[in-house]
Amino acid sequence: METTGQDEHYEAVLNKKILAYTTTLNRKWLAVNRTASTFISKYEGWLDTKFDLPKKGKKAVDLRGRPSKPFSDLSERAKIRKVKPLVETISTDRLLWATRVSLFKEGKHAAADLLKQSTEYSPSRPAKIRTTFRESLVKDKIISYTVDEALAHMVNCRMTKNVYHQTRLGLKEHGVNVYPSYDRIREAKKLCYPEGIEIYEFGASIPLQSLLDHTVRRVFQTFDLPEDFNFFEKYENAEFIFKWGCDGSSGQTEYHQSFNQNTHFILNEPQSNSDGDNDSDDCEQNRITDANVFLFSCVPLRLTFGITDSTNDIIWKNLTPSSTRYCRPIKFLYKKETKYNTCKEVEAIEDEIKSLVPIEIMINNISVPIHCKLVMTMVDGKVINNLTDTSSQRCFICKCGPKDMNDLKNIQQFKINENNLKYGLSTLHA
Repeated sequence: METTGQDEHYEAVLNKKILAYTTTLNRKWLAVNRTASTFISKYEGWLDTKFDLPKKGKKAVDLRGRPSKPFSDLSERAKIRKVKPLVETISTDRLLWATRVSLFKEGKHAAADLLKQSTEYSPSRPAKIRTTFRESLVKDKIISYTVDEALAHMVNCRMTKNVYHQTRLGLKEHGVNVYPSYDRIREAKKLCYPEGIEIYEFGASIPLQSLLDHTVRRVFQTFDLPEDFNFFEKYENAEFIFKWGCDGSSGQTEYHQSFNQNTHFILNEPQSNSDGDNDSDDCEQNRITDANVFLFSCVPLRLTFGITDSTNDIIWKNLTPSSTRYCRPIKFLYKKETKYNTCKEVEAIEDEIKSLVPIEIMINNISVPIHCKLVMTMVDGKVINNLTDTSSQRCFICKCGPKDMNDLKNIQQFKINENNLKYGLSTLHA
């Protein structure tokens, strides 16, 4: 039976009086060293005092201090204290039956049945019910895509705009709104483009400084550094290593697109190759066409923080350096991969590398200069031979041929060109 606020008020007053009496009794009992005869003789007058119980009723009960709260508004500890007398005097079975009957009378049939199943069935039933409930909470929780996650998913799946739009609307019709609108995807795409993109009739290019600056900043956006991280307390320099190179492709499908042939001198200047053939001998070869493509690109490899003359800490590393995922195009031209074109375009890229300046990145309101190091390793044998003026039948490092390698006496005569070691080991030595 549920007590009213007036009954709880009366009970609180009664408990207060009983507590005051027992506290005084205990103090006096300890004062006589727990001797009954001394206690009776010394406190005879106090023992004859009449103990008045408070009367029920609002006017008769006088309780000073904080007013009592309803049971539902009490804290966990207060509720435990309130029901402690019931728990100590009434068995668990009777409490469970009383709770079930009370829930049933209040119309909470499902709760009463759930209480019955969790207490009267197998001992493992309560754990199963709890596990099922927790799993339902996880399944019902829908995590939406962020704009960057949706863009990455769209690129990985090669989804067109129409496919993305139809997929998003289909999920929304089934009550699942996980994809952001395509307008937000388009804005996220714009953030992926570096500044200074130049597009012209015979190709396109991006300034190397702008491309590296954009790449480094986008990589830093993926970091979650501590708020108290101070770069200069532990490190002195930061270096971002890239690999770069070039390659040509011919025999591409030609489209019926006319080019301004007056720009042919920009693409193909007369230059004799090592075999004595002249690139300008055939006018058809110098004609601007999209059948030939010459591409330059770079790939970020590793970001390190370190101290001079000490081991560097790897902060970020490209786990798939041979994948096209991180490949950053520098330029592409409708050119043939001739010796002249290779040397000319590589020299132009190397001039840009020499003029690079450190990239300033803000880390916890501290400006940190990032130095970029580019290594030309994305090259094949044809490119290396064009750059080193070497025949494919000779080593581009020591200029020896297959016949010379069979005679060990000639080894000391070979002179190594250390500048060509950056291209790796020649296949003739493998």
